[in-house]
Amino acid sequence: MIIRAAKNGSIFGAFTSSAWKESKDFYGNSDCFLYQIEPSLGIYRPRGMDRNFMYCNSAARSKGYDQLAHGIGFGGSTSTPRLYVSETFEDCIASASDTTFEPGPLLPDKEHGRSQRIFDVETLEVWGCGGD
Repeated sequence: MIIRAAKNGSIFGAFTSSAWKESKDFYGNSDCFLYQIEPSLGIYRPRGMDRNFMYCNSAARSKGYDQLAHGIGFGGSTSTPRLYVSETFEDCIASASDTTFEPGPLLPDKEHGRSQRIFDVETLEVWGCGGD
């Protein structure tokens, strides 16, 4: 998955070798990682402290009543994943740290004198190779 943020043009994303499935819980394995391409290059691999690799929870699966984030995410928790793209593409989150992946920015460290965390999606591409 590769994302370009709307306002600042940052390019970042996530890689996983696990198949996507709807679930209220995290799943996947340590073959995944987060990355930033623009404005600088960074790769953030699992650090072995937690196993919250990937998450895919739709409002349709839970009928919207589970109080969890509805969309896809990596790292963090089910209420606030480190990298999160909501079903509506609104209020997406890219944090600089969590207990699953190595720390490092996905968005620029600072914009307008404060740490940036919320972003809007300008472009989103998801690529799948091989498998079922």
